[in-house]
Amino acid sequence: ERTKSEEEWRAIADGSGNEIRGKLVFQRASTQCLLCHQVEGWGGNFGPDLSYVGSSKDREQLITAILAPSKEISPEWQGWYVTDQHGERHEGRQIDVGYDDVELMLSDGKFKSFKNPQSYGLVTTSLMPDGLETNMTAEEFNHLITYLMSLK
Repeated sequence: ERTKSEEEWRAIADGSGNEIRGKLVFQRASTQCLLCHQVEGWGGNFGPDLSYVGSSKDREQLITAILAPSKEISPEWQGWYVTDQHGERHEGRQIDVGYDDVELMLSDGKFKSFKNPQSYGLVTTSLMPDGLETNMTAEEFNHLITYLMSLK
């Protein structure tokens, strides 16, 4: 559960953090960043490559992307769901819709094909989970935002 309000998190990330410490926060398994995002060729490919994110996003946009990932979803990163023949729901990035199957890239980066799914469509929220900031201290969050701002 979030112990600070969004406004408090925003005030914490004032750009005074340490880039090196921020990189360590980004790379730490508990923050989950590298599961989906790459920087300089390292990390997953489920989410956008962040190698130059400091050139395209300002501090407020970076903070919002972490605190409220569903607020702005780029079309190329839109999530899709598939309900398989057994009624189980799967979410990922849509890769291909065929005549009788749908293929998704799942969060582990692997592709899975679903034959004759019950349904499929757009996910209304971001594939990036809410609450990732709860896996770090306020100081670590500030370092992380400073690091992301430095990626140009």
